[in-house]
Amino acid sequence: MLILTSVSGWAHKLPDLSCRAFSGKFVQLATKSGHHFEVYRTGPPSARIGLLLLPGKAGLDEHTLAWADRVGAQGYRVLTLGLGHASRHAHAAARGHGRRAAMERAAIEYLSAPGRKVITFGWGHAGALQSLEASAADPHDVSGTVACDGGCR
Repeated sequence: MLILTSVSGWAHKLPDLSCRAFSGKFVQLATKSGHHFEVYRTGPPSARIGLLLLPGKAGLDEHTLAWADRVGAQGYRVLTLGLGHASRHAHAAARGHGRRAAMERAAIEYLSAPGRKVITFGWGHAGALQSLEASAADPHDVSGTVACDGGCR
């Protein structure tokens, strides 16, 4: 399943979350090459659907964490990666893309519990592109893709 959406007129103010206690926690994962990285994990371990959130350049900010918690509270197992931008230089961008793809693969493997479907969800231009790339790179383990290039925060 592939869902593409654009909601540019959906701009609203989010509450101040600076003092909010988040329900998930940060955990360490590792790529096959041994590169360790941090993800935010929330939602029940027994969930039937795993969601890999890719916020693009927003990264792991307070609004992204709150959004992950809301989705996790609805019964989904959620991992959020804050991958940021690639460099402007072609060589560094290619190296960054390879590392990002390895991190996404490790997160998808982590979410792929027996009987659980995995969906990638990216928002903003960078996150939507990351979601599409992660799904295309892992068609056997990813059941669905959402790419929201607009005000999905």
